[in-house]
Amino acid sequence: MKTQEKCPRGCYLYDSFDDVSLVVCPLCKTPRCGKQQKFVSIGQKLAQVLTNEEKRDLLSQGRHEREPVVTQDGKKIYSDIFDGETYNKLKIEHFKDQYDIGIVLHIDGFKPDTSHEASHIINCIIMNFDPSIR
Repeated sequence: MKTQEKCPRGCYLYDSFDDVSLVVCPLCKTPRCGKQQKFVSIGQKLAQVLTNEEKRDLLSQGRHEREPVVTQDGKKIYSDIFDGETYNKLKIEHFKDQYDIGIVLHIDGFKPDTSHEASHIINCIIMNFDPSIR
């Protein structure tokens, strides 16, 4: 995880090399205060998953080796994103390799009544994993 200083009003992210001499935000002129913003590279985290043999096998199983859910009379029913019509259309063009990863990003933000700053959460779900372990 990486941290980087941000403007107290959230309008500017200071570069740790180029902005060393700045004492106020170049956009809103608010004095610098040392607030840190946390970052994580989704690409780096996904690469860590792919380098782990056990997790790499689970990625493949979740997408390809699941038993379809069927009704008592044998009709296949939708139980996961990989059963859907949209995925079946997209996989032809976008999911060609056995290690291609399907992710869903949920992003939400709010500003608590007790704070001047907004809070955000970013939730990344790796859809290749079986629903029981996502």
